[in-house]
Amino acid sequence: MRVLVAGGGFAGLLAARRLAARGIEVEVWEASDQPGGWVQTEDWPGPGGEPGVLERGPQELRFRTGDALERLVRELDLTLLPSPSRDPRWLVREGRRLPQPRGLRDLLTGPGLSLETRVRLLLEPLVPVRPAGDLEALLRQRLGRKALRELAEPLLASLVPRPLGEVGLEAIPGLSGWNGSLASFARIQAGLRAWVPRGGVGALSRALAEGLGSRLNVGRSVEALVRKGEAWDVWNPEGTVRVDGVVLALPVEPAARLLEGAVPEAAALIREVPSADLMCWHSRHPGPNPWPRGFHLAAAPGQAPPVLGGISLAQHDRRGVDGCLQLRTYLQGLEWDWPEVEAWLGTWVPGLLPAVQVRVLPAPGGFAVPAPGHGDRCRQVDRLLPSGLVWTGAGRLGAGLGALTEGLPEGWNPFASPRLRA
Repeated sequence: MRVLVAGGGFAGLLAARRLAARGIEVEVWEASDQPGGWVQTEDWPGPGGEPGVLERGPQELRFRTGDALERLVRELDLTLLPSPSRDPRWLVREGRRLPQPRGLRDLLTGPGLSLETRVRLLLEPLVPVRPAGDLEALLRQRLGRKALRELAEPLLASLVPRPLGEVGLEAIPGLSGWNGSLASFARIQAGLRAWVPRGGVGALSRALAEGLGSRLNVGRSVEALVRKGEAWDVWNPEGTVRVDGVVLALPVEPAARLLEGAVPEAAALIREVPSADLMCWHSRHPGPNPWPRGFHLAAAPGQAPPVLGGISLAQHDRRGVDGCLQLRTYLQGLEWDWPEVEAWLGTWVPGLLPAVQVRVLPAPGGFAVPAPGHGDRCRQVDRLLPSGLVWTGAGRLGAGLGALTEGLPEGWNPFASPRLRA
């Protein structure tokens, strides 16, 4: 069997690795000149040419021993370093910067939470578990409206950059099948350890790409799919290739575009997965660094500019540049300029000096957010797709590396796997 994987991001590289491990002849086509998608660590020299990098996507890997992501990291023989701390942690809400609660004591005595919210948080484990179709309904049911506004919205803004009523439970890995309290779910999530591979998170993609060798082709895009009996003709400007199967490891819109001619009903369903436009600003500010352990800033939605959060590297993080404070700021939408973002940061980060280096990475439609009913929608897509054609990636399995890795397990075969064809 010969299989073509369309898309050389993390999901495509991992799918190809799993297929090759089963002895399947596999080839990956990646349209850009670099594999890995958003899982890339890019060189970004300092203002004097000092070595430094930025992470396009995830800043760290989060897993517990035995998770699929942990097994993959060990399989690739990556050297892991504990992720440097990012303390203090703040919430920005209603014109105030407040400390993010980090435990029961903060919830009971810390500023920024109403008495009603504190009581609801304490009583939440006693609330009967009832079905909910979206995140807002679940949180309102278990925590109440005030806790939803005061705590949940700013904490979740950078994870699900859409109104919570439009977000399905599948957006938070593990939550859709959870039958316990949110408090116990939060304790389990807090137990995930955070790591940074030597060389940055992009080392994960580099190792996957190196393992594929000549089976990975960059600068080659899939322009059309045509079914030919039990096989598929895959067309690109260089010509046509006939294969037995195709894995669409692509974002929502490119996957839907390719399916329009072959399976239009499936294309329409895939387009129902909402996507958000995001913009990520990286900046370096002159030291000395007043935040040696770094910081994390989570912002409530509905403000201008629509900042979802900001983080800084700790002073001893090897990815940074000596003498500079390195920030990463997330916004929803693509129309915001750096002066507006820097002014917002200066309001909430005391002592922040004007940036000496700035770089922006826009991601139009790049953040897929599962809507309510996402699982049923994906199963409908599977029933519509003919044999030899599979859709995977963040639009289907979730944006986190853990969710993607769990969804593409060892020995993964998209043409037999009940996890994708059920």
